[in-house]
This record gives sequence, C-alpha cells and structure tokens, in this order.
Amino acid sequence: DPNFDFSININKLNFRNGEDISFEITPSVNMYFYIFQWHPYNKRSNQITKLFPNDLEKENFFKKQSLNSIPSSKSISYTVEFPDSVEKLKIDEYLIIVGSKNKIEFLDNYVFFSDLKKQLRKVKNSELKYNQKQYTILR
Repeated sequence: DPNFDFSININKLNFRNGEDISFEITPSVNMYFYIFQWHPYNKRSNQITKLFPNDLEKENFFKKQSLNSIPSSKSISYTVEFPDSVEKLKIDEYLIIVGSKNKIEFLDNYVFFSDLKKQLRKVKNSELKYNQKQYTILR
C-alpha cells in the first residue's frame, strides 16, 4: 500500500555520552509503532533492544497525520550511552522504526538483527513498514 508510510525525525544525529535522544513520528494512516535500538558491535549479547513501547510509554497507536513525540512527557528521557566495551572514539548505532496496521507482540530483546527480521517476515508486507536510522555517539 503506497499510502502506508510514516516520517520520523531524530533530535540530532551526533550525540555525546549522556545526551538525550528524542523522536517525532508522523504516520500517513493510523498505525502502531515500535522502536528498536541496534548495537551491531555487540557480539556476545543482545544486539537488539526494544525502546518503545515500554513500561513508561505503553501507548503506541498513532493517528494518521498526527505529530507524535517520543518521549511523550518531559518526565521521561532516553539517554544515549557510549558502550564501555568499545575502545574507539566514536561508534554508530541504529534505530529500527516499525509501523504496523496491527498490534505486534515483540520481545524486549533479540540476540541478532536477523532474529528481529524473522519476526517481521511473519507479518504481511502490506501491513508493515520499517525504516532504519543511523546515529553516532562520540566518547
């Protein structure tokens, strides 16, 4: 469905350790949203972590053409942290933003990106759209 789409903006693309990240999402039609953080440098533990929805922000149904901010309240924040296990001065991480016509029960963590992709393949293409956004963390 070419009308099934969304736009997403991130407050910035380069972060220092401890800075907050926020998002604005505008769907073209009513849909449910999920945001995952992908840490491709993690070789031994979970590479994928679900950021949204979560225990503090459970409402992930957004109405068409509405501007939706995440976090939805000033009392909630998502803080970017430079991984202790990385020796470099900067590192790239990724957000995977999923929009769906129907609610999907995702796990909170996936070991590999391929595990999340397997879950996404279970949903019909016409009912799902996902985008990937890169950002950089500076030590």
